[in-house]
This record gives sequence, structure tokens and C-alpha cells, in this order.
Amino acid sequence: MGCGKSSVGPLVANALGYAFVDLDEDIVREVGMPIDAIFSAEGEAAFRTIETAKLRETFGRNRVTIALGGGTLSTGTNLNDTLEQGVVVFLHVPAAELFRRLSGGQVERPLLRDATGRRHSAEVFLQNIETLLAKRMAIYRRAHLCVESGNKSMQETTKAIVHAITGWDKVTAG
Repeated sequence: MGCGKSSVGPLVANALGYAFVDLDEDIVREVGMPIDAIFSAEGEAAFRTIETAKLRETFGRNRVTIALGGGTLSTGTNLNDTLEQGVVVFLHVPAAELFRRLSGGQVERPLLRDATGRRHSAEVFLQNIETLLAKRMAIYRRAHLCVESGNKSMQETTKAIVHAITGWDKVTAG
């Protein structure tokens, strides 16, 4: 969440000559409501069920870059299944930079609001980002590749991802 996958993903796909899929956008399109509304109306478990089904629809596709939601790989067998399906890239951004990116944004982040749906104070917001990142880090670190993108532009991040993927492909092919 906030690492830039929805912005950088299409650039990576274009550089590789691949199609691009944003899993969150597919869910919004299919369900007909924003993700925060799905969380509010149905709860996180229902959202994760929808998300897992949409993820499974991408399996077996070739030459596609897929942006996954921050919690996608923390559900059920999604991590292991996704690692078997293709190259998983973790875009690492430090918590302080995520806080900066997410604080001013118009996109609602359901996991970073209180039980009533209100935005937290800046201090609590940062703590929640740190907690969520720490909770998911063991999952993220299992990705095939990790690209540090906290202090890079979209173009620099794109170049680093493409370089990592093409280098990884050469190593695994040999």
C-alpha cells in the first residue's frame, strides 16, 4: 500500500512488452464499489475472498504484470501459489516514506482508519503503517525480488524492476 505499484506497474509492463492488470481496479470494476466500501459493507474477510478469486483468474496468463494489493499475499495460499505462478517483486518503501505518500492522498485506505471509518491522527496513522508493514514483512521478504523504491522516482523504480526481472530471468534460465 503506497509503494507505487499501480503507478509503476503499467510502466514496467510497457517496458517489458506485457499487459498490465491492477487487481484492486479489477475488483472495483467487478463489484461496482470502491474497496473501502467493500470493507465497510462486507468486511475484510469478504474482500479477501473476492481478491483471492480475482488473483486466481490471473494464474496461467503469460506476459502480464499484475499489481497486487498490499494484503493479497497474506491470505490463505496466495503467497505460495503466486510464487509458483511467476516472478514476485516486492517494492520496499520505508514506513516514514509510506506515511508521507499516504497522508496527503485522496485514496482511502480501509486498514488505516479507526473502527468508525475515521482517519487516525498523524501519529496513530504512522504507527499503523509501521505495524502493518512489520506484520507483513515476512511475507513480502519471500518475494523472488526486492526493489528498494522509497527514494526513487517512478522512472528509476521502473528501470530497477525491469533490470531485476531481466537479470533474474537470465539466472533462472541458466
